Amino acid sequence: MSTRIPDDSITTFAAEVAQCVAREVTVLNPYGVHIRPAAELAGLAHRFQSSLHLVVDGRTYGAGVIIEVLAANLRYGKRLTLVAEGDDAEGAIAALEEFFGRLARDQSEVQLVTLSRKRNSLPRDYVATGEPLRKAA
Repeated sequence: MSTRIPDDSITTFAAEVAQCVAREVTVLNPYGVHIRPAAELAGLAHRFQSSLHLVVDGRTYGAGVIIEVLAANLRYGKRLTLVAEGDDAEGAIAALEEFFGRLARDQSEVQLVTLSRKRNSLPRDYVATGEPLRKAA
């Protein structure tokens, strides 16, 4: 004899599964996620009611805990999965994806500003473009 599962239990289970969102991202900041971005990431994670985690090499780290973000050792080129569980999971994942994208862009701008400040010390046939130095065409 089989047991019938009430329809409302199935609906609840489906709703819980639908509230879990995961996306894969790559760290594109040449310095990785060091203390400043780790603190910013943890602060961002606390703005959401969802439970946010980083899955790196099969291990799970809490996105809202600075020391766990640092322990994840998010170096340049590292691939990780962002996981959010909760009512605002979709928005939380979108914000974390934007954070990792901005982290890469911000670093390019910092590199450009740093190089432009040192422009007088650069050889004349090189230009500062925000990317690694290249010879002017």
